[in-house]
Amino acid sequence: MKKNYIYACVEELIDEYNTSDPFELMDALDIHCESSNLEHLKGYCVIIHGIKFIAINENLRPAERKIVAAHELGHIILHSDKLKAAAHEDMNIYNIADKTEYQANLFAADLLLDDDEVDELAMQEGIDFYTMARYLYTNPQLLGFKLFSMANRGYNYNFHIPPKSTFLA
Repeated sequence: MKKNYIYACVEELIDEYNTSDPFELMDALDIHCESSNLEHLKGYCVIIHGIKFIAINENLRPAERKIVAAHELGHIILHSDKLKAAAHEDMNIYNIADKTEYQANLFAADLLLDDDEVDELAMQEGIDFYTMARYLYTNPQLLGFKLFSMANRGYNYNFHIPPKSTFLA
């Protein structure tokens, strides 16, 4: 699966449903989403008898819940064939060693962060990576995935912040 394919999937969803909110997209796609105390898990997703289901840990902060929702939605959209056998549990959603986790992270970054907003900030003089993340009200790791996605699509940035697999652990 090409990284540009992930961006194209995200853009198609946003265009079709006129939203980049993962919870609104879940509603539109008839994906059941529930919050509960998942203890050590941030979220999981599964497809049982054709019913798509996402669970998100209710103990997460709202911003983190939205990132986890987008990440799990990415699994449903990109990896539905792998979800029919068993639930996909995410204790550490920013694990870059696992291909499916990496792809779900790219999906979440492309869904939640707008190219134009990121590009506008990246072109400003004197702004660093962490300041960009604060201006965008996002986690630096998610911004790292977004910048990587944009670089793969031809944007030219000098930021080099490797995503850490321990993020949100």
